[in-house]
Amino acid sequence: MDLRVDSEAMQALVAKSLIDALTPDQRDKLMQQAITNLLMQSPDSTNTYRGDTRSYLQRAFDQQVVEVANKIVREQFENDAGFKANIQKLFADVAARLFAENMRETMVSSMADMIVRGLGRDR
Repeated sequence: MDLRVDSEAMQALVAKSLIDALTPDQRDKLMQQAITNLLMQSPDSTNTYRGDTRSYLQRAFDQQVVEVANKIVREQFENDAGFKANIQKLFADVAARLFAENMRETMVSSMADMIVRGLGRDR
């Protein structure tokens, strides 16, 4: 007999057991602390060296906004030929400007600066 419990089921079981073991007062304190922690700046963030001081909750909200915006734009791109043509023209114009002879030195210099900054960051 092979008995397996997936990690999500185990987490749900442990969470329910812990909640059931708490008194109503302890549950209230736990919820208040959990909400406080969600609203606090995340001290262990890997993005704080970039100046990202958003809370866990703000970061999750921002991520969802980006995902919804991406979905809307993707659907627009796939279903609206005029929109798709405009986006393609925009990127073609940007590429033409980036690869123009008078922009080459500026681009090379900018790319080199970004690489140096990236290599110099504390990890």
